[in-house]
Amino acid sequence: INLYERTSDFVDFNLERKFELDTGEFVYPVGIALDADFIYVCDKALKAVIKMDIMRGNTVARVDFPKGYPYKLAVNRDFLVVTDPAQHLLNVYETRNLRFVRNLCVEQPKAKNGPFSVYLTDDNTIFFKNYPDSQLTIVDVNLNKHVVFSQISTSIEGFTVAECYNNRKVLVIGSTIKNKDYRLIT
Repeated sequence: INLYERTSDFVDFNLERKFELDTGEFVYPVGIALDADFIYVCDKALKAVIKMDIMRGNTVARVDFPKGYPYKLAVNRDFLVVTDPAQHLLNVYETRNLRFVRNLCVEQPKAKNGPFSVYLTDDNTIFFKNYPDSQLTIVDVNLNKHVVFSQISTSIEGFTVAECYNNRKVLVIGSTIKNKDYRLIT
C-alpha cells in the first residue's frame, strides 16, 4: 500500500510512504479508507481488515472474516463499515478499537452476492451498492431507515458523495450504459 502527500492543488508522487503488514506484505488489498490518523485496508486473500497507524506504519488492530471476505469499506470519525459480499453482510465497527457493533443481512431474492461498494457520511448515513447492479440503498448507522433507489437506468460501477463549495453534498454515480460506455450521474 502506498500513500502520497497531497496539497489542495496536486499529489506529489515523489513523496511516497509504503505500508506493509508487521508480518509481511498485503496479498490482495481490495478496499482502502483513511481517516486523520489511520489507514484501513480490506485484504480479500487474508480475509481481514487491518487498521494501521499512518505516522508509525504499524498494525494497530485487525478483524478477521473466517467465513466470508471483506471487500470494500468506508470510515468516519466514529465508525468503520465493511461489506462482506460472500455472507451478504454490511458490518459496522467502532473505529476506536474495531469493536463489532452490528451487521445487516442485505441478501436479495435473486442476489448472487453483495453488498459491494460502500460510502459513510460524517453524519453516519451509509450508502451501499447491492444486487441488482442498478440498486443503491441508504441506511443509518443503526442500519434502519432503508431507502432503496432501484430506478437507476444503468449499471452502477462506483459512487461517492462530493461536497460542493457551498456545503451542498452531491451523490456522484459512475455507471456503465453499454460495453465500455461510461457516464457520471449526479
